[in-house]
Amino acid sequence: MAAQDSFNVAILATDGFEESELTEPAKALGQAGGKVDVISLHEGRIWAFKHFDKTVMVPVDLTIDQAQPEQYNALMLPGGALNSDVMRTDPRVQQTIRETLLNRKDQLLKAAYYEAARNEAKVVNYLARSVVDNAGKAAK
Repeated sequence: MAAQDSFNVAILATDGFEESELTEPAKALGQAGGKVDVISLHEGRIWAFKHFDKTVMVPVDLTIDQAQPEQYNALMLPGGALNSDVMRTDPRVQQTIRETLLNRKDQLLKAAYYEAARNEAKVVNYLARSVVDNAGKAAK
């Protein structure tokens, strides 16, 4: 992949995220040439859950205070009840999301336009479809 095609993704998560909602997209984004940073409220590692059970710990790359929103092309917030509730109420997370959206509003507008045009033309994103369809098959 050419350097101009690379992209940076911030995954905002804390203890209690749903494991597959962070690990699988992070893996796919990395394979697609993206640089993925796990950004959390604290340093160290964060606990993943599978429904109600703790599973693995994931290393944190940066804290929310260390992250620089202008460096990211995209933001991702994985699911998980604990993760979502904690992250959505933290003012630092809210500010990071606002700054990222403001810094990338031209990209967001283009993406929204392309999405609307694609939907109107009924064009299928076969790469995205194959990633979704093949997710988890390699682990079996």
